[in-house]
Order: sequence, then C-alpha cells, then structure tokens
Amino acid sequence: MAGVDGLRRQGLRPPVILYTTGIDEDDQAKPAGIFAETTRPDRLLHFVIDALEHAAHDPYRQA
Repeated sequence: MAGVDGLRRQGLRPPVILYTTGIDEDDQAKPAGIFAETTRPDRLLHFVIDALEHAAHDPYRQA
C-alpha cells in the first residue's frame, strides 16, 4: 500500500478497491483507507460503480 500512502501524502484520496483471493468477505473489518474488498467479479463491478458515485459527490476531492 506504499503507492496509496504516497498519493495521500500529496493530498489525493483515491477510492481503493482490493480484488484478491484469500480474504474473508464476511469479516467486517478492512484495512484503513480501503473503500471495499472482494474476491468476486460481480461485486467488483458493483464496488467500482459505488466508488465512482461516491467520488462524484465528495466535496473534498481534488480535481
């Protein structure tokens, strides 16, 4: 997550979505700064759409 930390030091806050294997999706805890995490492609698409909608309404984002 060094790349994400570097962006945040520059004042940027991208929505980070982890698409990986080996996570327990029933576990409600996720790493700090992570918008979503999943192992399923259908949920990945859902999270990308959610992140785009969230970014469109975020008054603190940098253009």
